Amino acid sequence: MFLLILKSVGWILAIVPESFVHVICAILGDLLYILAIRRKKTMLGNLHHAYPERSHSWHRKIARESCRRLIEMGTFALASPWFNEKRVREILSIPEPSLQILNQLKSSLPSGIGFIPHLTMTESLITIPLIFPGLPPQSAIFRPLGNKTLDAWIKKTRERFGFKLLSRKKGFNQALSLIRNGGWVSVLFDQNAGPSGALITVFKRIASATTLPGLIAKKMQVPMVIFYAHRKAFWRADFIAESLDCKMDPVHVTLEANAKLEKYLNQSDDTCAEWLWIHDRWKNSGYPK
Repeated sequence: MFLLILKSVGWILAIVPESFVHVICAILGDLLYILAIRRKKTMLGNLHHAYPERSHSWHRKIARESCRRLIEMGTFALASPWFNEKRVREILSIPEPSLQILNQLKSSLPSGIGFIPHLTMTESLITIPLIFPGLPPQSAIFRPLGNKTLDAWIKKTRERFGFKLLSRKKGFNQALSLIRNGGWVSVLFDQNAGPSGALITVFKRIASATTLPGLIAKKMQVPMVIFYAHRKAFWRADFIAESLDCKMDPVHVTLEANAKLEKYLNQSDDTCAEWLWIHDRWKNSGYPK
C-alpha cells in the first residue's frame, strides 16, 4: 500500500507542470525549516561553525534554501522513474571540461573509483549511461532500505539505464570484481560514517568520514574522479567531473575528496545551499572519547 502511494505521488509529480512542483517544493521546504525544530537547530549550528564570519541572517537564508532543495531532491527521486528518455536527456547536461574527462574514461581509463557528494540533483547521475553511452560499466555502493519491496522497486528504477547499485552490506567484493573487470564504482562519501569512520576535519571541525573509497583505491591502484551533479535550475543539472590527484592511500584520498567538496560549497551561496546541511555531519564531535 505504501509503495502504491509513493508510485502514485511520483506519477502525479511527473505529469504536472514543473513550475507547479517548484512552488510546492518551496512551500514544503519552508514548512520543514519552520516545523522541524531539532533539525533546524542542527542546520543553523552546522552553518554557524562552518561559516562563523557570516551573519545569522545568511545562515538562516542558506538553511531555508537547503530545506527547499531537500524537498526538490525527494520529489525528483519520486517523479524521475516516470520520465521517458526524451525528458531524461533534458535534465542532465555535460559541460566541455567534464566531457573531456568522460571521453578519457571511455577510451583509456576502463576502471576506477568515483566519489559522489549528496547534492540536490545527485539522483540524476544514474542517467549517465543514457546521456553518454559507451562508458565502462558504472555502479555505486548504496545503503539498502529496510522495506524489501520498496528497496527492490527503487533499485529497479535506478538501474533502468544501466547504472548498477551494489548493496553496502555485501557489495564490497562485488565492487572489487567490477573494477577488475573494467568498471567504475562510486561511493557517497560525505556523510557521518559513525564510530567506524576515520576522524578528519571538515570545515575545521572533527567529523567521521568513510575510508572505503580510499581503501579500494589503494588495493586496486586505479584512477579516482569526483562527480558532482551541479544544480543549474529546478530539476536541471550539469554533470561535473574532476580528477583527484593525490597518493592512493586512505588518508590522502579521504582528505582530498572532502577538501574538494569544501571548495565546491564555498563557490557561491547557490552551491552552498545544494548540500544536506540538515544532516548531522559533525555528530561525532560531541563524543568525548
